[in-house]
Amino acid sequence: MATLQMLPVVGNLQISDPTANNDVDIAKQLNEKLWAEAFSQLRSRLQKKDVKQFQADSFETLKKYVLSQRKIYRDKPVTKLLIRLEPFFERLRSFSGVFETFAQAHEIAGLLWGSIKLVLQLASKFNEIFENIVVMLEKIDKHLPRFETYIKAFPHSTRISDAALNLYTKIAGFQLDSILFLQRNPLRNLIRGAWASFEATFQKCLTEIQECCDSLDVEAFAANIESNISRHEELKELLSRREQPVVDKRPKLPCHILHLPRNARFSGRLSILDDLQSALVLPLDRVEQRSVAVAGLGGVGKTQLAAEFTWKNQDKFDIILWAHADTSSKLEQGFLKLAKHLNISDVNPSADTSKVVEAVVHWLSTENYSWLLIFDNVDEGIILKPFWPVCSRGSILVTTRNTLPKATPASTSIHLHPLTHDEGRDLLLLSIKEMGQGAIDIDADAAFRLSMVLGGLPLALAQIAGYISTIGCSVEEFLEIFEETQHSSGEIISGLDSTDFNYDYTLATVWDLTLAKLDPKAFFLLQMMAYLDPDCIPEAVFTSPESSKVDLGTDFPKSKVKYFEALKSLCTYDFVRRDAKTKTLSIHRLLQKSVRERLSDSGRPAVFRFVVQLLGAIYPQQKLGMAMDRFWEKCDLFLPQVISVIGHYDWVVETDLPSELDVEVTETFAIELVELLHNATWFMQEKGMFKQLLPIAMVGENILKSLGRADSMLMGELYNTVGNVYLEIGNHQECQEYFTKVKVIREALNPADSPVVANITNNLSLAETALGNYQVAETLSRRVIAIRESLPDDKYAEYKKNTLPINNSNLCRILWVMDKLDEAAEVGERAMALAKNSFGLRSRNTAQATFNLADVRMKQGHPDALKLHLQALVLRKDVLGNHYQTAGSCYKVACLFLERGDLKAARQVFPELLEEAVTIYEASFACEGPLARTLVKLSKTVLEMGEEAKAREILTKAIGLLKILLTDLSQEKDMLEKLDSLVPYVDR
Repeated sequence: MATLQMLPVVGNLQISDPTANNDVDIAKQLNEKLWAEAFSQLRSRLQKKDVKQFQADSFETLKKYVLSQRKIYRDKPVTKLLIRLEPFFERLRSFSGVFETFAQAHEIAGLLWGSIKLVLQLASKFNEIFENIVVMLEKIDKHLPRFETYIKAFPHSTRISDAALNLYTKIAGFQLDSILFLQRNPLRNLIRGAWASFEATFQKCLTEIQECCDSLDVEAFAANIESNISRHEELKELLSRREQPVVDKRPKLPCHILHLPRNARFSGRLSILDDLQSALVLPLDRVEQRSVAVAGLGGVGKTQLAAEFTWKNQDKFDIILWAHADTSSKLEQGFLKLAKHLNISDVNPSADTSKVVEAVVHWLSTENYSWLLIFDNVDEGIILKPFWPVCSRGSILVTTRNTLPKATPASTSIHLHPLTHDEGRDLLLLSIKEMGQGAIDIDADAAFRLSMVLGGLPLALAQIAGYISTIGCSVEEFLEIFEETQHSSGEIISGLDSTDFNYDYTLATVWDLTLAKLDPKAFFLLQMMAYLDPDCIPEAVFTSPESSKVDLGTDFPKSKVKYFEALKSLCTYDFVRRDAKTKTLSIHRLLQKSVRERLSDSGRPAVFRFVVQLLGAIYPQQKLGMAMDRFWEKCDLFLPQVISVIGHYDWVVETDLPSELDVEVTETFAIELVELLHNATWFMQEKGMFKQLLPIAMVGENILKSLGRADSMLMGELYNTVGNVYLEIGNHQECQEYFTKVKVIREALNPADSPVVANITNNLSLAETALGNYQVAETLSRRVIAIRESLPDDKYAEYKKNTLPINNSNLCRILWVMDKLDEAAEVGERAMALAKNSFGLRSRNTAQATFNLADVRMKQGHPDALKLHLQALVLRKDVLGNHYQTAGSCYKVACLFLERGDLKAARQVFPELLEEAVTIYEASFACEGPLARTLVKLSKTVLEMGEEAKAREILTKAIGLLKILLTDLSQEKDMLEKLDSLVPYVDR
């Protein structure tokens, strides 16, 4: 058995080097060596006079100190924090038995226990600092059992020992940095001021420790597979768990995704609620699908009826999804949420949403759970076809303004009429009472007459209740006001979705009265909401710090106080409903339409521009060379608002502009809108929302062309986004054409060595590589690196840090495909080091750099190829989940095992690797080529394992895809030779 070759000298002490009898002895000695080396670095940073105060005689000394501090502080927060640390101390003492091999007075053990004691002693004076340090130590504690297992399992692995040493050194460094900081700032007032500067160091250390742990996990994973160690069950469990909790694939029930809070003012409709319950809530022994469409005019109360039914019966269903159904994209988002909540399908950036929808529909059709789907506000029934489970189970409720027979797939239809006069009276009285206006003279007979006058329209009744409550008149007095307004007003709102003249006229009169009572700030807020998505408007649009910086004039409620005053007024009139839990607002579509049409020709573009400016201020900006993945959650939140605004642009600019000044103003807000579209489409490109992105980009392109700005930088940004989409989906010719357009635009407007020119030159090199023009691609890629390296650090340090790792990684890929392998390896090593330094280990860019270098090593026949591809696979699964790039890594690892003929090892360590790749590709957008290649490889794998029938079935499926993708080929042999050409070069 091998012995340790080099042992560190710590102070004047040398660790003993007895010959080990077995791997356990070697593991103990190895761990002793690593801790000794780490703390020798700590000691080297101390002066001789400081060493003594850092040392404690033993673990018992530390333990006695902690007990004494608990007695001193008793019920104070410090005591609770000390109790939290007790498991950590015990685990550290027993860790791999390492300190049992030290003499108790050993200098290294003394430094370990002493440094911990000193940190606690100094930090205990400051609760907030102490808690941060406790969090750090707990973080370390989580990883200790895993390291013990790794070192026992792989005592001869230099990669494991190097990774562990790096971690132990970080731990020792953390101890020292904390002590020195606390000694320099002994007073409370000093430490509060100094903590802000030290916190960055603290957080950096925390990140570095996490990266060390990640690195060790990856090394252990690779070592485990390379060694084919199936006996270490504990290791397997730790590797599968890592630091994240185990994913439970069972559905989390009950799963109720609702978007409307319960309406406390709902009244009436008892017989219809009973009909819905009879139709949709089935006994457990009846297995059949039931569906009902509630149809009626806008404002008649369809949505509120559906919401009341749902709230009353939510305990009857395991699963409920409320989906806004006026557009396919909203329906898709609803089903994506359901897939995520139920663990039906992995929702990841590359997922094809239509395939996720198919998976959800299939799951609902086959699983034995009770479920209710509510499709709210369906304009065209055909939109529901992809989302409608065709099966003999489940309940579906549809609301629609289309009253024609068979307007939706629902088997039963209820035509919802206005409230009866009695129901209308009750709703009016309840609404006034709910608003706390008990002092108002409520005459039930007058309320009955008012219900008759308003035609029993719930929308009108709710808003009139707000009017009565606000001005404090009696119902009888309001009847007089209403009749007077009807006689004096000849205005009818045009274009409402109704054929009933009295219905239009009633709503017009109601809004004449109620809108006139709003104060300017509330009315301005309502005007802006008329352009936003009616179902879910985040309040942050109006209240965020970014929106407060936009100059919207004196009518905008800029402060929180003014905003809530205006909102209270809108809610009182029932113009707007607020969900306090989600901090979102909703507004009726008919009211939106009415408010927009009441705007003057000059007011229409003015308010629209204000909305665009607000969204432009709060929507994350795509910065040069930077990804937006840090802002995905925020981008997702505001994307529906951007899409809504886009839909109103054409209507807004139909106005005849009376002066040249107005033309300039209109052009300015059009450009602001395109800038907003650019940021939104770049996010959508990053997230893989390709189908939804392209029409939006076309809107921006058409706007710029209409303004004579086809050669502007902004047009170049849109073309760049579209080019990236075509690069992602493998349409390389279109990709090259768009990138070439961008390059022409940018070179005409910027110096040749500017960052923006470098960016598009980089993209064009990717397109040329994908098209097989490798020499051109190499020249372009080197040009990019030269430009970026020459940029001054004082201005472009962050830009260079974020772009050069990617550039080197791209160049490595180009050199790989050109078979310049030695140079590719050199560039690849540099790219991976830069990526780790810039993005950390756990990043998409680091994973790609690792993947590229792995492919180089694979071509070279280098033994590190498997380790590197395994690292890329682990990183991609961590960072991207079931992304198509993760599938590419699964494929490469499987290929390496096939080349080694080690099918048994592949099955033991990473079960069904190729099947996983197939599953991911099948759920991803535009991945037919990689899927076909993987199926062919899978069929070979299955055949070599003796499953001939299954292999034939898989190959038949692959050939079916290949005949579609390679229509010019008739021979199966020729098709198989072209497999790699079907795959984007970055994953080839």
